[in-house]
Amino acid sequence: MLDNLYGTFTFGLIITSIATLVGFVIFQYILWPILKLILTPMISVALIIGEFFGKAFENKERINKNKNTVSENSDSFASKFVNNYFSITSIFVVLPFIFFIICFENLIIHKKFFTLDLNIFIDTFFAIFGLVIYGVAISFGLKALSKDNYKFYIPFVFLFMAFFIIKDKFF
Repeated sequence: MLDNLYGTFTFGLIITSIATLVGFVIFQYILWPILKLILTPMISVALIIGEFFGKAFENKERINKNKNTVSENSDSFASKFVNNYFSITSIFVVLPFIFFIICFENLIIHKKFFTLDLNIFIDTFFAIFGLVIYGVAISFGLKALSKDNYKFYIPFVFLFMAFFIIKDKFF
């Protein structure tokens, strides 16, 4: 049966699906424990340093409260980042991605920085579509594999995919 599918899109999908499943299994049961062993001490040191700075800034907050000034909410940077992951991804990843693709294609095709061209906008639309599809798919994969708060990693996934698409498209 595979002889009939050789050289077709379906054969590529079958091979890709099998390779993806094998890659997930290898990552989950071989690479993840190794990364956990390596990264756990580094993360614990970072947490200790973060707690130290948190206590130092906590003393400043007490002084500010004594002076009857308005203090900020006690949310940490990570929780603010997690709560606003959609806007952070949109503003800091997707918009520069759109701008870069439009400008770079205009420089290649028209030798000008910004020219309105329907073909470039269609190409940009499909690049954004690919970025969103890959980013959402990888984010759901992270949600399934991660026991932590996966929303923290979503902007980084989109940033990684944006770099990958730009590299594949232009370089």
